[in-house]
Amino acid sequence: MSPDNPYVSPDNLYNGIAKTVEAAGLKSPDLYFTKPTSEDIQKRMQAAEPQQQPDVGMQQLQMHMQLANEEARMDGENARRKLEMAVARSEQACGRGHRLGKLAPCAAEALNPLLKLRVAQMRRNL
Repeated sequence: MSPDNPYVSPDNLYNGIAKTVEAAGLKSPDLYFTKPTSEDIQKRMQAAEPQQQPDVGMQQLQMHMQLANEEARMDGENARRKLEMAVARSEQACGRGHRLGKLAPCAAEALNPLLKLRVAQMRRNL
């Protein structure tokens, strides 16, 4: 029961409990219940007020930033996979099994357009 109830005030509630305790034959309701003071009621009403809601605009901005970060991560992953595939194709075409650090000249030529494309994409994102 909240303190701002229009039908039963905290004093009404306490008085009802006190009469019930007296009707049960007990000496004093004060042994079992505490009569609320106006300060206690005020403190409870303030504590019951809803907490400040987060700004909707800020939530949308955070969601947009998370989406942009995820898209950038996925773009990077896709570019890495394309690069790996191009290296594999190049190595097969050259007939050599070189690692990325020691590419054959034909593999480097095959990768050049992909690297230029990736650099251009990264510059646009900045």
